[in-house]
Amino acid sequence: MKLGKQLAVGQSEQRQFQLFFVVGDQGDLVLATAGGNVGLRFGRGHSSSLEVCQTQPMPPIIRLLQVGDAAPYRALRLRALTEDPAAYLTSAEEYAQRSPDEIAARLGATEQAFTLGAFLKTELIGMATLIRLERRKQRHRADVVSVYVAPEARGQGVAAELIQSLIDQARQQKGLEVLGLSVTETQVAARRLYEKLGFELWGVQANALRQGEAALTELHLQLRL
Repeated sequence: MKLGKQLAVGQSEQRQFQLFFVVGDQGDLVLATAGGNVGLRFGRGHSSSLEVCQTQPMPPIIRLLQVGDAAPYRALRLRALTEDPAAYLTSAEEYAQRSPDEIAARLGATEQAFTLGAFLKTELIGMATLIRLERRKQRHRADVVSVYVAPEARGQGVAAELIQSLIDQARQQKGLEVLGLSVTETQVAARRLYEKLGFELWGVQANALRQGEAALTELHLQLRL
């Protein structure tokens, strides 16, 4: 289904919505919401009948984040650290102390690191960072960190597309052979996703992190590129 011209922007009491004309698989015209959940199908020819139809969700846009993305990145990162503190080494309190300039400086892609963002329209709803190890004997390895997808965007394949894009980007880097990442034992869905994308478990570290009084076990996985 091809995206056509934007038709209108509406406002309800609960949320903003957008309407688009799209061309259906049979050449008919469909009026669809930006979320792609429900549309109205206009009959072909001279038919004036309408029917409710299901449309495909709009795919996220995956791209490298740049210095200009610092503000939405900071907001999403703080949200991740606040909503799921057990999943990350950095605390929300620690991250909140970083200056906007420091955050912006880390977003520019280099030979050692880059961050991908997932966007729905213009809203940043997901992120993932790759950091390549710098020492000579470790430069064939890189770590995947700071992975997060906003809850309202989950279940739509955004995380899978984001991580697959990161893997594809990593494979273009000369000499990079292994991606590594860690998840806590409670992150069952995340582990399943990584294993589906080819990561394999190689180690279990008990009492790796502390969240308050709770001891967290970390699972270490890697993917050979």
